Amino acid sequence: MIFKCISRSRANRASSTLLLFLFLAVDISAQGKLEFILGGFDKRIEPTFVKYKGDMVNGQPEGNGVAYDAKEQKTKIYQGSWKNGKPDGFGKWTPLFNRIIRSYEGNFKDGLFDGKGKLIYWDEYGNNIGYDGDWVKGKKNGKGTEGSYTGDWVDDMKQGKGTELRNAKTGSFSERYVGDFAGNKLNGKGNIVYNNGDK
Repeated sequence: MIFKCISRSRANRASSTLLLFLFLAVDISAQGKLEFILGGFDKRIEPTFVKYKGDMVNGQPEGNGVAYDAKEQKTKIYQGSWKNGKPDGFGKWTPLFNRIIRSYEGNFKDGLFDGKGKLIYWDEYGNNIGYDGDWVKGKKNGKGTEGSYTGDWVDDMKQGKGTELRNAKTGSFSERYVGDFAGNKLNGKGNIVYNNGDK
């Protein structure tokens, strides 16, 4: 089973995160559910073991199930819907050792963020940031909010109509830009509106 999630946040420095699960059968319950030990690998960390417990079809997670830390057996890494051995449907993913991503809760398709979902991550200053909105094949696509920006997204970039609170000089968000974006930058028609109503 391959579970792939892509995050281009933190100035596109958060490269894709790839988790690979290897299944080894250890137990069969009376209800026909299997419990598996999985070797989970993040390309930036040493291997860690997680455990899967839930519905299975043809030796793969299918239906509802939980992957959790095999050592503590308390920390849930992924809980939700599975299809063909991959997260598919609604679920919550909380990576154990990812230094950027804290959690994702929302819809998955074929192991990728797809549909409505909320990703929480750390920025380069250690602040808690989130993206809440539409996803397509692991990328921000559609309408969404991240930090002080709300608007359109295409392939993980601010693209189209949007609103961004800003003030580069003081950081006080005393002005609001409403207008066009392209490639994560102000581009096209738009207005800057100040807190006192001036444009």
